[in-house]
Amino acid sequence: MDKIKSVIFFIALITVHLELLFIFVSKLYALYFILLLITGYLFLKKYNYFSYKIFFLGLFVLVTLSSKAYFGDIIFDLSLYLNILNSLPYVNDEVMYILSVIHILILMNLKKIENFWDIIDKNY
Repeated sequence: MDKIKSVIFFIALITVHLELLFIFVSKLYALYFILLLITGYLFLKKYNYFSYKIFFLGLFVLVTLSSKAYFGDIIFDLSLYLNILNSLPYVNDEVMYILSVIHILILMNLKKIENFWDIIDKNY
């Protein structure tokens, strides 16, 4: 049961990562940093479902699949089929990789900055 919760937690992490990425690309920087703090706080409360084994395995699978040439072709064909090619935001590769690394580092260090979250809890 813990593995299922860890997988669900990983899927939630990926979903929130993509949402934060699109908010950053939409040039809503203040909203991005506010939501980054809020999601960091909320994920800390559910951090006991975090599994390094499942996290790195899922991350490896995602990086492997997304780096293959056919993955880009599938996304392009799907975008053409759904007629959403013009509505997709452009994400510079360098920005996407830097934000991905930042999100991973923040996630992995949530427990280390627990005193920061205690200060926030005391204020509310």
